[in-house]
Amino acid sequence: MTTLAPRALSASRRASALYCSVYGSGIPLLLVHGLGASGAVFQPLLPALAARYQVIVPDLRGHRHSRCLPGPDSVPRLAADLEDLLDLLGIRSCTMLGYATGGAVVQQVAHEYPSRVGGIALVCSYARSAATLREQIECRLRPELFRLLGTRGMGALAARSAPGCDSAFVRDVIAANHGQRLAPLARALLSFDSRAWLPKLACPTLIVAGGRDTTVPAHHARELARLIPNARLHTLPDAGHWLVKTHADQLLGVLLPWLGEQEVAA
Repeated sequence: MTTLAPRALSASRRASALYCSVYGSGIPLLLVHGLGASGAVFQPLLPALAARYQVIVPDLRGHRHSRCLPGPDSVPRLAADLEDLLDLLGIRSCTMLGYATGGAVVQQVAHEYPSRVGGIALVCSYARSAATLREQIECRLRPELFRLLGTRGMGALAARSAPGCDSAFVRDVIAANHGQRLAPLARALLSFDSRAWLPKLACPTLIVAGGRDTTVPAHHARELARLIPNARLHTLPDAGHWLVKTHADQLLGVLLPWLGEQEVAA
């Protein structure tokens, strides 16, 4: 494994700037984490990706190193943060990967700022988080759980529901945040619904689902693939929601060839 030395971008360079780390060099690739996590969730993927790309890994507003950035909290605000970050880094366009609720933010960027997006990969993500009655109930409860249990409690809960995953990895990724700050972000991300405009997306799209994902079940991936023109769907049959850790090699086996196709097309 290559030892990586991230170049940290301090939020002090701009009052509203996201914190991010940049790894490697080459064509830019932006990785967007999900609710309650941070850019650290992508550590298992970084050696392989940074060997070929300039990998940009921000912490979203309200999360970890960007946790002190204030509201208002909305998916369009999170998307605008990413567009501002690209401006700050001098990047006109890049491919973006959104994991879990980070996929909602990436979809919003592709919708509002299409010229900034060369392609999108949506991993364990959704067009709407509450497609079933059970999911509607969970989406109402989760913001309150962040508020009541805090991130340590949510991290322990997530670790118990992530079979086969290093529980310390799950707890550490989530515990770096603050539960009270994440509650309004949870409401915004879990009420996201892109179905009305997804058919208008023109960028190449890769969708990856875990066949055993109980947090974002595979029916969400099928809905994304049905709505986005020319989207490509891959399911990792034995993977759960934390597949970026448990099935990193299989994910890279799907992601790297697709990224290579985008380079050729460009």
